[in-house]
Amino acid sequence: MLDTTRHTHRRRPIVRKLGIAVWSWDEDWERQLLTAKSLGFSYIRLVLMINRSDLGKSFDNIFDRYEKVVAKAQELELDLIVSWSTDYLSKLKQPYIDYQDTRCVLSTDQLALLKSAIKSFIKAHAGQGIVYEAFNEAMGDFWSSSGTARTNPNDVHSWVSFDRWLGAEVKKLDSTSTYATLCGTGCPGDYLQPTYSGIAEQQGLFDNNADLVSWHPYVEAEYDDGRPEHLLTSGQMRNVSVETADLPMISTEFGYSRFRDNENYTWQGLWNIDDAANYTVRQALLLDMLGWPIIGVFDMGYDNYGLLDWPAEVNKVGMALKELSKNLAGFSFEQRVDCQNPNLFCLKYVSFSGDVVFVYWAAKYQGEASISIDGRQVSLLFTESPQYLRQQAQD
Repeated sequence: MLDTTRHTHRRRPIVRKLGIAVWSWDEDWERQLLTAKSLGFSYIRLVLMINRSDLGKSFDNIFDRYEKVVAKAQELELDLIVSWSTDYLSKLKQPYIDYQDTRCVLSTDQLALLKSAIKSFIKAHAGQGIVYEAFNEAMGDFWSSSGTARTNPNDVHSWVSFDRWLGAEVKKLDSTSTYATLCGTGCPGDYLQPTYSGIAEQQGLFDNNADLVSWHPYVEAEYDDGRPEHLLTSGQMRNVSVETADLPMISTEFGYSRFRDNENYTWQGLWNIDDAANYTVRQALLLDMLGWPIIGVFDMGYDNYGLLDWPAEVNKVGMALKELSKNLAGFSFEQRVDCQNPNLFCLKYVSFSGDVVFVYWAAKYQGEASISIDGRQVSLLFTESPQYLRQQAQD
C-alpha cells in the first residue's frame, strides 16, 4: 500500500525532505531530472502553467509536455509536488487587469475551464501519491494584478475560495493525495504575511483538507544580508490560531539570486556564488531543525537561482547541496548543541544504526571555539560554510 503520510512527517531523514523545482519548458528537462536525482533530491516540484489560450482544449493539448516530465520523475522514483499557475507572467509584455466579478486575471468562464483542466489532471493521476499545492503565490503577482491580494479581504477571498475548492477536489478525487494550502511567498513572519494569513484563516483556508501549509521562505537582503538564521525569529506563522500554527509548514521554493549578466529577480537581493551556496545549505538545515517536512529549493535551471551553469554544469550551490546529501543520507535531526554563543550553530544528526554527524557553522565570520559535545570539550573551527563531523556508533 502506498505510504503518503511521510510527506507530513516533521522528523525524518533530511535527504528524504529535499526537493527542487524543474521547468518542463527547458529543452534539457530530462537531463535536469537526472541531475536532480544524482544530487540527492527526493522531490520534484512541477508548476503546471496553463495558458489561457489553451483553456477548453483537450487533455493532451494542455498537459502533453507535463505528462512527459511526470512519467520520467516517477521512473526515477522522485516524489512529485504539483502546483498551478496561468500565463500571467506575460504581463511583462502585455499587462492584464482583474475581472471585476472574479477579482483575478481570469474571467468567470476562464476560471471554470481552468478548474475543469485541473480536475482532469488529478483524475488521470489518482493513486500516485502526489503532493498537490495551492495556486502558485496567489497573494503575489500570479493571481491578481490589483496589488491588494494580501490586504483587501475581498481580494484575499478570491484566491482563498479557489484554494479551498482545489483542496476539496484533491481529496475527493485522489485518496492517496496530500494537499498543501496557501503557497505563500516570503518568510512566514515578515511584512504582510501575518496580515493575509490571518485574513485567509478567517475565510476558512486552513480547513480539514489542508495537510500542509506551503511557503516560499525567501530571506531578503535587508535582514542581515539575507542570512537564513533570520528564520529563527520569522519562520513561524503569526496572527493565526494555535491549530493553524500547528499545521506542518513546507518549503517548495527558496534560494538566493546571484550576480550574473542577466540580473533579473533582484527584489530579494543579489549574492555571490559562495554566499549563495553557504546560505542555501544553512537554510535547508534550519528548516529541518524547525520541523518542515519538505524542504524545496528554487531551482534546477539556468536562471539567477539555478543550480546549473551553461552547459549543464552543476555550480557551487548545487555541489554544496550534493555535499549535504552525501554526508547526511539516512540521518535525521536530533538536537541543536548548545554552543554558548548565538552566532554558532552545531546540529546533531543521528542514523537508524546510531551513527552521528554533527553539522556546524557560524552565522557570521569565522573562528575557533571550544564546545561541549556529548560531555566532551571539542575545539572546532567555525566558518560560514557548514562542516560535517562524523562519529561511528559505539558498540
